[in-house]
Amino acid sequence: MTESVSTPPRIRPENIKILCVDSDGAFLEVLERVFKFRAYNTTLRKNGQEALDEIDKNTYDIILCDLNLSDMSGIDVLEHFKNLSPEIHKSIFIRRLGDETINSTFIDRS
Repeated sequence: MTESVSTPPRIRPENIKILCVDSDGAFLEVLERVFKFRAYNTTLRKNGQEALDEIDKNTYDIILCDLNLSDMSGIDVLEHFKNLSPEIHKSIFIRRLGDETINSTFIDRS
């Protein structure tokens, strides 16, 4: 007797909600083109307060957020998200420190 192994359902891009937050409008346009081309459900916001308002109204699977927003820190935005979604345990920040250096910061607040 053979056992059937079930495969997990494939996650479709249009079912993944992504919030992109950055003060740089040109960078947001690039992100929008990339994600829309792949059919991801993407929302763009230009500052921290807009992001907080959006997070209060909708749920997101992924939030890509600049650390240095025009009105607050990106960490503040992600902390707000984590307070509303306590099941989120880890965040990864990637920030550009110049033309040549890219650092990533891993934050574990579990």
